[in-house]
Amino acid sequence: MTRFEQWFGIDLRGLAAFRVGLAALLLTDLVYRCLDFRAHYTEAGILPRALHRELFSAATPAWSIHLVSDAAIFQAGLFALAFALAGALLFGYRPRAAALLSWVLLVSVQNRQPLIVHGGDMILRLLLFWSIFLPLPGRGYFRAAVRTSAPARIALSPASAALLLQVALIYAFAAIHKFHDPAWVRLTAVEDSFRVEGVATALARALLAWPALLAGLTASTLVVEAAAPLLAFSPWKTGPIRTGLVFAMGAFHLLAIGGTLRLGLVEYVMCVAWIPFLPTRFWDRAFSRVRRPAVPATRLPLPGIAASSIAAIAFAIVLANNFASLDSARFRHPNWAWLQAPTRALALSQNWRLWSTPLRNRYYVFPACLEDGSVVDLHTGLALDWDAPRRRSRNNHWWKYQLHALGDPRGVRLLPAYAAYLARAWEREHPDRPVVSMQMFRIDATRPADRPSELPRQRIWKNDAPANHRCAGA
Repeated sequence: MTRFEQWFGIDLRGLAAFRVGLAALLLTDLVYRCLDFRAHYTEAGILPRALHRELFSAATPAWSIHLVSDAAIFQAGLFALAFALAGALLFGYRPRAAALLSWVLLVSVQNRQPLIVHGGDMILRLLLFWSIFLPLPGRGYFRAAVRTSAPARIALSPASAALLLQVALIYAFAAIHKFHDPAWVRLTAVEDSFRVEGVATALARALLAWPALLAGLTASTLVVEAAAPLLAFSPWKTGPIRTGLVFAMGAFHLLAIGGTLRLGLVEYVMCVAWIPFLPTRFWDRAFSRVRRPAVPATRLPLPGIAASSIAAIAFAIVLANNFASLDSARFRHPNWAWLQAPTRALALSQNWRLWSTPLRNRYYVFPACLEDGSVVDLHTGLALDWDAPRRRSRNNHWWKYQLHALGDPRGVRLLPAYAAYLARAWEREHPDRPVVSMQMFRIDATRPADRPSELPRQRIWKNDAPANHRCAGA
């Protein structure tokens, strides 16, 4: 095997496992989105189509089939189709067509609600994009590969190189961004991250008692992210190093990151991203004890010249985007329009500021005056208590949305729709206690205090109650 094949080729058994992993991620992502189906994808939610057009269509046009209609039945049909396509990909039925159509629907649903898109979403759509140009083996090929001792085949093409290099670029540029952040340079970033109650786990909070250990973990994270892309393309013992690296990165994401921070599906996405790096020797050994009768292996056509050319052009766009991300203000200049259009059309965005700047704690309180004169906090669903704000969002999607809508001054135009959604959600469960008026407060929790009620608070939105209505405790 040549050095080029070792670096940029992918064993077809690895591609089969990669296909299964992608399908499992798509199915999990769809289930995750269905938990807040009404809120994020219908007219009765927090981003109706009219508001979406006002905020996004003119400035950053992005296509989305999900924007054709906000009717719940239409959205449910698209979700059902996405489930069916992910199932086809999982079971290896016309895998490349299933991957292509799944990518279309994934980008579409992300563009429908861009305010909840996180790093894991971006990486998943990129992995799915590159898979379109690869000879994804179906179920029949994987069974034959396991049962026969036929020579392994390597997928080697611009797309295979692009997929592997894409993963390396994520780590390389994430490390570059972190090296430019003061919290990472002074080795306090992990400690700062573990103090973010919205994402930190119980283990992370327990580790705050050992700041020296957390400084070491900060340095280790920088080393891992900087070294991983170099080790992945080591000219010495490429196969053994890659095998060890895949399992080390799996432990890094699932245990180190997944055990301390709740960041959605990103740790699982990154584990799947490393599967294509597993070398042929690994798969040979993995199947060495399986009884393999003489069953002919299925032949797979490799992508043609057109597909390879598109993959090569797309990777050139990706590479340019990564360097443009180092100066995002310059990237928005009209001189970069030639790069912005294909980036948006193909959803190839490459901004890997993944937790490069640790966030600070903020609590949100939504006092609502009810018709019966009582006041409740619509964020907790309980009577208003400034000493007991909700400290954690319902899930990572809501956490991301609240950063945009409540933590960013530019999100002020989102607040009326969000308030209306909260009122409707309350009234569905309490039809006899309708909301008369409400306010939204952001509490700055960067300054320690014994009681949250003593922390600085800022009112970011309100609608007034009728003049003749009084609220107890307002």
